[in-house]
Amino acid sequence: MSVRRGRHQRLLTAEQKDLKCVTLRTYHHCMNEPRDQGCLSNLYFHSAQNGIELQMKQNNCTMSGTMFSPGVHDHALGPIKRPKHRQVCSYQGTAKGRYKQCGLFGDPHLRTFSDELMTCRIEGAWPLVSNQYLTVQVTSDSVGLHTATAITKLTVVIRRAENCADDHYVTYQAQTDWLPSTFDDGRTHFGPERSVRIREKTAGRHVEIYIRYIDTTLIIRQIGQYFTFALRMPEDIAEPTSNTPSTPSLQLCSQGCPNSERIDYRTFLAQKRSRLAPGQRSYYNMDIAMTRDSAEQRCRQAGVVDFYFDSCVFDLLTTGDANFTVAASVALADLVRLDRHAWAEQENRTSLHSLDVEYDSLSSGSCRTVQCASAWSSPLLAALLCFIHLAATNL
Repeated sequence: MSVRRGRHQRLLTAEQKDLKCVTLRTYHHCMNEPRDQGCLSNLYFHSAQNGIELQMKQNNCTMSGTMFSPGVHDHALGPIKRPKHRQVCSYQGTAKGRYKQCGLFGDPHLRTFSDELMTCRIEGAWPLVSNQYLTVQVTSDSVGLHTATAITKLTVVIRRAENCADDHYVTYQAQTDWLPSTFDDGRTHFGPERSVRIREKTAGRHVEIYIRYIDTTLIIRQIGQYFTFALRMPEDIAEPTSNTPSTPSLQLCSQGCPNSERIDYRTFLAQKRSRLAPGQRSYYNMDIAMTRDSAEQRCRQAGVVDFYFDSCVFDLLTTGDANFTVAASVALADLVRLDRHAWAEQENRTSLHSLDVEYDSLSSGSCRTVQCASAWSSPLLAALLCFIHLAATNL
């Protein structure tokens, strides 16, 4: 009997010690979580605020483990309720359900927030997005000996956001053959309940950054030696109603490439038919790496359509690098993922025949001027120039 009683006493002592640690741990939590209303007013031990950490050390209590539930006045155990940061650090804007997408890939090809599609020759550093929440900047370098360029470096700067992000700017930088899985300071997340986080999808090839309080997703991929970029953010953040002094006038995702940096890829493709052999030069003085028929066949096999098909053919003609075919494919896949309606809006064109017909109609007859040919991507402008040309001819 004495042996049994001794064991029972030791068991009660262990339980009492565990209970004391639970109490001390709960005290410690309440002192460090002043926003928890249960701690502020409902705990009967609220007045015990001195010496808690010392007592925890003396009793070998860990900082993590079971705690009392705030508001419970007996010794019932239960998980403590955390402050609901999600309500504070979730998107609270006026454009819920309305998003804008921007993408940059290949040689490079741009899709703006307003769904303008263009091919650019931008070289050096250019801002894609810059607002009160974040800045994204890309750096493009020449592709081989051609005038075309591709993205070799990408920088993301997440600005300070009270309560939901870091107290300082947080940056992410990627450059050729270096696509890190963490922010520059080594973290993979910060803010309440990971309101900003980065996830590595494929090591060295694919990362994604999500900013919950502005419900914004950034997708960064490295294909070959170059990067692709896709972004989705709420409409009211992507296109604010008024410019602020901190917002630069030039943002590629909003304004597109400057006219001086745009390449009329439609004219280029129409002039690069199968009769032009590799090594020949014409529009933009670019070398041709393969016949257009071969490039079209490869791009059909890649499953790209419409603008992404055109971009794929353009990149193969100018570089011959099959990685650009992959870049066009993942860029289209990212668009469809970020915008579930995007695929339904595609025409699913996998040929350049319609571009050839349009180009031939504009460059035939009296409308053979350089202005008419170069303006064919804008039918209204082309018609106006042709009318002016014909009028001048009849004078």
